[in-house]
Amino acid sequence: MDYINDKELDAIIKQARKGAKETDLDDFYREHGLAIYIKGVMVVGIYPDNLENNIEALDNGRMRFEWRQLLNNAEESIRKSFSRDDVVARAKEDIESLISLGRSFYRSKEKGNTTLQSHFYSVDFVVKPNKRKVTALVNRTSYYGGHVNSFPDEVGRAVCLETDCFNVHIGKAIALRRALGLEVPEEYFNAPQPTGVQVGDVVYNRRFEDFATVIDNKDFINLDKEAYIDSAYITRGLENNHIVVVDDSARYE
Repeated sequence: MDYINDKELDAIIKQARKGAKETDLDDFYREHGLAIYIKGVMVVGIYPDNLENNIEALDNGRMRFEWRQLLNNAEESIRKSFSRDDVVARAKEDIESLISLGRSFYRSKEKGNTTLQSHFYSVDFVVKPNKRKVTALVNRTSYYGGHVNSFPDEVGRAVCLETDCFNVHIGKAIALRRALGLEVPEEYFNAPQPTGVQVGDVVYNRRFEDFATVIDNKDFINLDKEAYIDSAYITRGLENNHIVVVDDSARYE
Protein backbone atom coordinates (compact mmCIF):
# COMPACT_ATOMS: atom_id res chain seq x y z
CA MET A 1 0.00 0.00 0.00
CA ASP A 2 1.31 3.44 -0.91
CA TYR A 3 1.53 5.92 1.93
CA ILE A 4 2.02 9.64 1.78
CA ASN A 5 5.56 10.83 2.48
CA ASP A 6 6.58 12.49 5.75
CA LYS A 7 6.67 16.00 4.34
CA GLU A 8 3.17 15.75 2.93
CA LEU A 9 1.93 14.08 6.11
CA ASP A 10 3.31 16.95 8.20
CA ALA A 11 1.47 19.41 5.98
CA ILE A 12 -1.77 17.45 6.37
CA ILE A 13 -1.36 17.33 10.16
CA LYS A 14 -0.78 21.07 10.23
CA GLN A 15 -3.83 21.72 8.09
CA ALA A 16 -5.93 19.28 10.12
CA ARG A 17 -4.94 20.98 13.37
CA LYS A 18 -5.85 24.34 11.87
CA GLY A 19 -9.17 22.97 10.69
CA ALA A 20 -9.89 21.48 14.09
CA LYS A 21 -9.66 24.92 15.66
CA GLU A 22 -11.99 26.59 13.17
CA THR A 23 -15.52 27.13 14.37
CA ASP A 24 -17.06 29.06 11.47
CA LEU A 25 -18.16 25.95 9.53
CA ASP A 26 -21.10 23.68 10.25
CA ASP A 27 -19.30 20.40 9.73
CA PHE A 28 -19.02 18.68 13.11
CA TYR A 29 -15.49 17.38 12.72
CA ARG A 30 -14.05 20.64 11.49
CA GLU A 31 -15.83 22.49 14.24
CA HIS A 32 -14.96 20.22 17.14
CA GLY A 33 -12.57 17.50 16.01
CA LEU A 34 -10.17 16.81 13.17
CA ALA A 35 -10.97 16.58 9.47
CA ILE A 36 -8.75 15.74 6.49
CA TYR A 37 -9.90 16.71 3.00
CA ILE A 38 -8.82 15.41 -0.39
CA LYS A 39 -10.00 17.36 -3.45
CA GLY A 40 -12.51 19.16 -1.27
CA VAL A 41 -14.03 15.95 0.09
CA MET A 42 -13.64 15.04 3.74
CA VAL A 43 -12.03 11.60 3.89
CA VAL A 44 -11.07 11.43 7.56
CA GLY A 45 -13.05 12.75 10.53
CA ILE A 46 -11.86 12.16 14.09
CA TYR A 47 -14.14 12.63 17.07
CA PRO A 48 -13.00 15.39 19.46
CA ASP A 49 -12.69 12.99 22.40
CA ASN A 50 -9.89 11.19 20.51
CA LEU A 51 -8.37 14.29 18.95
CA GLU A 52 -5.14 14.64 20.94
CA ASN A 53 -4.36 10.92 20.92
CA ASN A 54 -4.85 10.67 17.18
CA ILE A 55 -2.78 13.76 16.44
CA GLU A 56 0.00 12.22 18.52
CA ALA A 57 -0.39 8.97 16.56
CA LEU A 58 -0.11 10.89 13.31
CA ASP A 59 2.97 12.69 14.60
CA ASN A 60 4.90 9.56 15.53
CA GLY A 61 3.67 7.39 12.67
CA ARG A 62 1.53 4.91 14.59
CA MET A 63 -1.53 6.00 12.61
CA ARG A 64 -1.40 5.33 8.89
CA PHE A 65 -4.01 5.96 6.22
CA GLU A 66 -4.42 4.03 2.99
CA TRP A 67 -4.11 7.16 0.88
CA ARG A 68 -4.74 5.51 -2.46
CA GLN A 69 -8.07 4.15 -1.26
CA LEU A 70 -9.00 7.44 0.40
CA LEU A 71 -8.24 9.26 -2.86
CA ASN A 72 -10.37 6.81 -4.83
CA ASN A 73 -13.22 7.27 -2.38
CA ALA A 74 -12.93 11.05 -2.66
CA GLU A 75 -12.99 10.92 -6.46
CA GLU A 76 -16.04 8.64 -6.38
CA SER A 77 -17.82 11.08 -4.06
CA ILE A 78 -17.02 13.93 -6.44
CA ARG A 79 -18.37 11.98 -9.41
CA LYS A 80 -21.62 11.30 -7.57
CA SER A 81 -22.05 14.94 -6.61
CA PHE A 82 -22.96 16.16 -10.11
CA SER A 83 -25.53 15.05 -12.67
CA ARG A 84 -25.13 14.54 -16.40
CA ASP A 85 -27.24 17.66 -16.95
CA ASP A 86 -24.74 19.62 -14.83
CA VAL A 87 -21.78 18.35 -16.86
CA VAL A 88 -23.37 19.10 -20.24
CA ALA A 89 -24.41 22.58 -19.06
CA ARG A 90 -20.84 23.28 -17.96
CA ALA A 91 -19.49 21.96 -21.28
CA LYS A 92 -21.80 24.24 -23.29
CA GLU A 93 -20.80 27.27 -21.21
CA ASP A 94 -17.15 26.26 -21.56
CA ILE A 95 -17.40 26.13 -25.34
CA GLU A 96 -19.16 29.49 -25.58
CA SER A 97 -16.64 31.13 -23.24
CA LEU A 98 -13.58 29.79 -25.07
CA ILE A 99 -14.94 30.76 -28.48
CA SER A 100 -15.72 34.28 -27.22
CA LEU A 101 -12.22 34.55 -25.80
CA GLY A 102 -10.92 34.24 -29.36
CA ARG A 103 -12.11 37.81 -30.01
CA SER A 104 -11.03 39.25 -26.67
CA PHE A 105 -8.06 41.54 -26.01
CA TYR A 106 -7.75 40.31 -22.45
CA ARG A 107 -5.97 36.96 -22.11
CA SER A 108 -4.33 35.10 -19.28
CA LYS A 109 -0.64 34.36 -19.86
CA GLU A 110 -0.66 31.55 -17.32
CA LYS A 111 -2.82 28.92 -19.01
CA GLY A 112 -3.09 27.38 -22.44
CA ASN A 113 -0.90 27.59 -25.53
CA THR A 114 0.36 30.57 -27.51
CA THR A 115 -2.80 30.77 -29.61
CA LEU A 116 -4.98 31.12 -26.53
CA GLN A 117 -2.65 33.55 -24.81
CA SER A 118 -1.72 35.89 -27.65
CA HIS A 119 -3.82 35.54 -30.82
CA PHE A 120 -7.31 36.14 -32.10
CA TYR A 121 -8.81 32.85 -33.24
CA SER A 122 -11.94 31.20 -34.59
CA VAL A 123 -13.19 27.67 -33.97
CA ASP A 124 -14.72 25.04 -36.23
CA PHE A 125 -15.87 21.60 -35.16
CA VAL A 126 -15.96 18.38 -37.17
CA VAL A 127 -18.43 15.95 -35.60
CA LYS A 128 -18.67 12.28 -36.57
CA PRO A 129 -21.39 10.76 -34.38
CA ASN A 130 -21.14 7.34 -36.01
CA LYS A 131 -17.46 7.20 -35.07
CA ARG A 132 -18.12 8.95 -31.73
CA LYS A 133 -15.47 11.56 -32.53
CA VAL A 134 -15.24 15.34 -32.33
CA THR A 135 -12.39 17.43 -33.71
CA ALA A 136 -11.83 21.10 -32.86
CA LEU A 137 -10.03 23.18 -35.49
CA VAL A 138 -8.65 26.47 -34.19
CA ASN A 139 -7.54 29.06 -36.74
CA ARG A 140 -5.58 32.19 -35.82
CA THR A 141 -7.30 35.22 -37.26
CA SER A 142 -6.52 38.85 -37.95
CA TYR A 143 -8.20 41.73 -36.18
CA TYR A 144 -10.78 41.74 -38.98
CA GLY A 145 -11.52 38.03 -38.61
CA GLY A 146 -9.78 36.51 -41.63
CA HIS A 147 -7.68 33.38 -41.23
CA VAL A 148 -3.96 34.07 -40.91
CA ASN A 149 -3.01 30.64 -42.28
CA SER A 150 -4.62 28.30 -44.78
CA PHE A 151 -4.51 25.44 -42.28
CA PRO A 152 -5.68 25.05 -38.65
CA ASP A 153 -3.11 26.33 -36.19
CA GLU A 154 -4.33 24.09 -33.38
CA VAL A 155 -6.21 20.80 -33.48
CA GLY A 156 -7.85 18.94 -30.60
CA ARG A 157 -9.68 15.62 -30.69
CA ALA A 158 -12.08 13.75 -28.45
CA VAL A 159 -13.15 10.13 -28.87
CA CYS A 160 -15.94 8.66 -26.77
CA LEU A 161 -15.30 5.25 -25.23
CA GLU A 162 -17.54 2.42 -26.42
CA THR A 163 -18.73 1.94 -22.85
CA ASP A 164 -19.90 5.57 -22.56
CA CYS A 165 -22.77 7.48 -24.10
CA PHE A 166 -21.66 10.00 -26.72
CA ASN A 167 -22.60 13.63 -26.16
CA VAL A 168 -21.53 16.17 -28.74
CA HIS A 169 -21.31 19.05 -26.26
CA ILE A 170 -18.97 17.20 -23.91
CA GLY A 171 -16.94 16.07 -26.92
CA LYS A 172 -16.63 19.63 -28.24
CA ALA A 173 -15.54 20.94 -24.85
CA ILE A 174 -12.85 18.25 -24.52
CA ALA A 175 -11.59 18.74 -28.07
CA LEU A 176 -11.50 22.55 -27.79
CA ARG A 177 -9.68 22.51 -24.48
CA ARG A 178 -7.09 20.14 -25.91
CA ALA A 179 -6.67 22.34 -28.98
CA LEU A 180 -6.02 25.38 -26.75
CA GLY A 181 -3.64 23.54 -24.44
CA LEU A 182 -5.97 23.61 -21.43
CA GLU A 183 -6.50 20.94 -18.81
CA VAL A 184 -9.72 18.98 -19.26
CA PRO A 185 -11.93 18.78 -16.15
CA GLU A 186 -12.30 15.26 -14.76
CA GLU A 187 -16.09 15.45 -14.82
CA TYR A 188 -16.03 15.55 -18.62
CA PHE A 189 -14.51 12.08 -18.60
CA ASN A 190 -16.59 10.79 -15.69
CA ALA A 191 -20.04 12.18 -16.47
CA PRO A 192 -22.84 9.93 -15.22
CA GLN A 193 -24.51 7.94 -17.97
CA PRO A 194 -28.01 9.05 -19.09
CA THR A 195 -31.04 7.59 -17.37
CA GLY A 196 -34.13 6.43 -19.21
CA VAL A 197 -34.79 7.41 -22.80
CA GLN A 198 -35.99 10.62 -24.44
CA VAL A 199 -37.10 11.71 -27.89
CA GLY A 200 -34.04 12.24 -30.08
CA ASP A 201 -31.82 9.71 -28.30
CA VAL A 202 -29.97 7.19 -30.41
CA VAL A 203 -30.27 3.69 -28.96
CA TYR A 204 -28.39 0.51 -29.78
CA ASN A 205 -29.96 -2.94 -29.76
CA ARG A 206 -27.28 -5.36 -28.62
CA ARG A 207 -29.44 -8.36 -29.49
CA PHE A 208 -29.89 -7.42 -33.15
CA GLU A 209 -26.87 -5.11 -33.47
CA ASP A 210 -28.78 -2.19 -34.93
CA PHE A 211 -29.40 1.46 -34.09
CA ALA A 212 -32.62 3.44 -33.82
CA THR A 213 -33.53 7.06 -33.17
CA VAL A 214 -36.23 7.48 -30.53
CA ILE A 215 -39.33 9.34 -31.74
CA ASP A 216 -42.76 10.17 -30.35
CA ASN A 217 -44.98 8.41 -32.86
CA LYS A 218 -47.49 5.77 -31.81
CA ASP A 219 -48.45 4.87 -35.35
CA PHE A 220 -45.03 3.93 -36.69
CA ILE A 221 -42.29 1.76 -35.24
CA ASN A 222 -39.33 0.62 -37.30
CA LEU A 223 -36.63 -0.67 -35.00
CA ASP A 224 -34.04 -0.54 -37.77
CA LYS A 225 -34.35 3.26 -37.96
CA GLU A 226 -36.84 4.61 -35.44
CA ALA A 227 -38.29 3.60 -32.09
CA TYR A 228 -41.35 4.85 -30.23
CA ILE A 229 -40.37 6.18 -26.82
CA ASP A 230 -43.10 4.41 -24.84
CA SER A 231 -43.10 1.10 -26.65
CA ALA A 232 -42.96 -1.97 -24.43
CA TYR A 233 -40.02 -3.25 -26.47
CA ILE A 234 -37.87 -0.23 -25.66
CA THR A 235 -38.91 -0.31 -22.01
CA ARG A 236 -38.03 -3.99 -21.64
CA GLY A 237 -34.82 -3.50 -23.56
CA LEU A 238 -33.63 -0.73 -21.26
CA GLU A 239 -34.51 -2.78 -18.19
CA ASN A 240 -32.74 -5.87 -19.54
CA ASN A 241 -29.78 -3.81 -20.76
CA HIS A 242 -29.94 -5.17 -24.31
CA ILE A 243 -30.95 -1.70 -25.47
CA VAL A 244 -28.70 1.19 -24.41
CA VAL A 245 -28.64 4.92 -25.13
CA VAL A 246 -25.48 5.60 -27.15
CA ASP A 247 -26.04 9.28 -28.05
CA ASP A 248 -28.08 11.73 -25.97
CA SER A 249 -26.90 14.93 -27.68
CA ALA A 250 -30.39 15.83 -28.90
CA ARG A 251 -31.62 16.22 -25.32
CA TYR A 252 -29.45 19.29 -24.90
CA GLU A 253 -30.00 21.13 -28.19
